[in-house]
Amino acid sequence: MSRTLYFAILMVAAAVPSFPGITVAAPAENTGIPPFVQWVDPTEKAFTVDVPQGWNINGGTRWQGPTAARGFVTAASPEGRVHVFLDDPDIVGRQVPHPMYAQLGWKEGARVTAPSGDPLLIARFETGEQFAQHYIGLKLCPRPETKTAPLQEESRRITTEIAPYARAMNAIAQASVGEASFQCSGKEGYTYATTLLISPPNPAGVHGWAVYKLAGYTVADPTAHELARYVMYKMLASFTIDKAWEAQYQRKVQDTTGNVIRMQNALTQEVLRRAKQDVDESLARLNHPNPGVRGLGRNKDSDDRLSKQRSETILGQKRVCDDIGRCETVDSSHDYYWMDHSGRAVPGPASGGPPDNSGAWRRAQ
Repeated sequence: MSRTLYFAILMVAAAVPSFPGITVAAPAENTGIPPFVQWVDPTEKAFTVDVPQGWNINGGTRWQGPTAARGFVTAASPEGRVHVFLDDPDIVGRQVPHPMYAQLGWKEGARVTAPSGDPLLIARFETGEQFAQHYIGLKLCPRPETKTAPLQEESRRITTEIAPYARAMNAIAQASVGEASFQCSGKEGYTYATTLLISPPNPAGVHGWAVYKLAGYTVADPTAHELARYVMYKMLASFTIDKAWEAQYQRKVQDTTGNVIRMQNALTQEVLRRAKQDVDESLARLNHPNPGVRGLGRNKDSDDRLSKQRSETILGQKRVCDDIGRCETVDSSHDYYWMDHSGRAVPGPASGGPPDNSGAWRRAQ
């Protein structure tokens, strides 16, 4: 993902109002509804939310990387009949698969690192409705029976509200809101999701997306649906970001953006400088009257490296290294190699995946 597009996701998401226009009506039979009290994020005081008094509450703010933070809350009734959740700290930003990433081994399902150092998941875009259904199978029930629906009016309203922010960053933003209900063995529930697709003006460019908001509940007793839904929407409607924390977060994102851009610009200039120097010295060697001259001093290591690479090619070998600097000379008849925990290079299948699913492999390039 380009650095501009990645930070557009962060900044546009930060501009989205927190569930605008939600009104909460109590269940028709409101006996048993506990009073609500304000709960303050215990980790950073980044937000407040109204929760049922006497329920078991957990949550806070979790940083996934230098600029990616998610606030989340879970609320469970004392007897365990109802569990309500707002967001999930395990959800990271997404990058739509792109042909250019095949060279990097970034296939769908891979977890990679954005220019800012934040994690990204390579995954095709999902609408709010699709992600709500996907999340049920991922976290709430392995084989659910689901019913889904798009929330088109909410999608249209949020898309309209965030359009100016996206245009200011030379991007196009599309919000999608949806819901899903499910039944599982001994459990029922509901999820609500808002996803944001951020695209460059050129349709052929890379596309990023994020799960901006997620909420839901599970109940062990079918008669508790109304109470659970009421609590969920009451919590959603009261979720408020602290203004001072938000301002500090915005500054951090902008500072990181500037630092990343400056770092990448410096790297680009150094690459260009080295390339120009290599061109000049290569030309000097070509024009030298003695065809046996090795070079002009600095490029001796480069000459040795090129000579070694030519020898390895002749011998049917190549040099591969993983992301922590472990290197090994291997048989060039295999396209893909992976390093095990001991630093031994092992060939992988032609599909590009690791030798097995043990999770102990590092890709070698």
